[in-house]
Amino acid sequence: MNTAFLDVLDGKTSYSHTVTNLLRKQIQCDLILDSNDRKILYLLSKGYKTKDLPREIPLSLAAIEKRKKIMKEAFQVEVKSDLALVNRAKDIGFL
Repeated sequence: MNTAFLDVLDGKTSYSHTVTNLLRKQIQCDLILDSNDRKILYLLSKGYKTKDLPREIPLSLAAIEKRKKIMKEAFQVEVKSDLALVNRAKDIGFL
């Protein structure tokens, strides 16, 4: 029988390998993203352009640009593109 199934029957929590890896990646990263940062990343990953984000997030365009810059530095993204930021966020488990 599957170990995860037996653990759940015993009242224990069981995580898949994928979930465990994502949790581990997030714990290892010292950066804490607030809900607006996560929304920025999410919307960029869905193809939104930065200029359209103020309609979806209660921040000015300048504030969004500043947050993106901070995230790029924190995630050590050297390329200036939003795609590089989104890909890095996926790699370390934030998306």
